[in-house]
Amino acid sequence: MHKKTAFPVRLREIYDHEVRRISRSCSSRGTSKPVKRADPQGIDVSDYQTDIDWTTVVDNGISFVYTKAIEGTSYISPTFNSQYTGATDAGRIRGGYHFAHPDESNGATQADYFLAHGGRR
Repeated sequence: MHKKTAFPVRLREIYDHEVRRISRSCSSRGTSKPVKRADPQGIDVSDYQTDIDWTTVVDNGISFVYTKAIEGTSYISPTFNSQYTGATDAGRIRGGYHFAHPDESNGATQADYFLAHGGRR
């Protein structure tokens, strides 16, 4: 049986901070606020999910979204901008991620590529 582990303390602090920040932002824009949960639920989206129904995401209690921004050292996701904006407009905590290819280059090279190209909106 899989034992459920506690949400790590540092991640809890980040989560609490982001919920407060987004709640203030949502109040000023009139969008729905994320629900603070003991076990926050999130999703990972990429260019494989082209039509995301953000209302359904909110209605299902999803409070955070990670969106694929880049991959390796040559790919920039064509859906990152719309997905990141969709998560923002839905009032979700959001972030971008890099899909690594350790067989292609080292971590420092890919981190540099992510910093130079990841998260462009």
